[in-house]
Amino acid sequence: MTVIHQASTTTIYRYPGVAVVLVALLSGGAWGKMVATWDFTQGPQGWHGNQHVQSLTATAEGLAFASIGNDPWIEGPAVDLPGDGRTRVRVRMKSQANPSGELFYGRVFQAGHSVRFIVRNDGQWHEYSLLIPDPLGAGTRFRLDPATREGRILVGSIIVETVPVIPPPAFEPPRRPAGTTAQPLLA
Repeated sequence: MTVIHQASTTTIYRYPGVAVVLVALLSGGAWGKMVATWDFTQGPQGWHGNQHVQSLTATAEGLAFASIGNDPWIEGPAVDLPGDGRTRVRVRMKSQANPSGELFYGRVFQAGHSVRFIVRNDGQWHEYSLLIPDPLGAGTRFRLDPATREGRILVGSIIVETVPVIPPPAFEPPRRPAGTTAQPLLA
């Protein structure tokens, strides 16, 4: 596993509004540190499907399969995550099934521990960046539900990154203007 980009120590100045996000993005503070990656052109790497996944095959483009029922999914092996901050999961895939996607996370898969997303089902490659707000630790597993109906799906890769939490800006409360000798404006 190689690191695509590792954020260095960066001073982020606090400005009101969107400027904080822009400063963080420009300085590299919003980039994550890769902690796990699955390149499915290299094989299934421990990922397998449920009974609604048919013909799960590693190809030169990735993990190809057909959804043959409602609620197909593929799930992977456990990984150890740092347990602090947030996690971003980037999924690269193409789909010809319906546009309902969901990523479950945790040691066990349960309602409330998932991120839903809309899948572009035009048969072209798309990358989905999913932010998980909960801290995840050792033994975390991921389950990708790429559709809820029949269709062809190809997953090229899944990358898991830790993302630093950017603190909100500290705003000063407004102050009442000091008394002035200015004359009021009259129309």
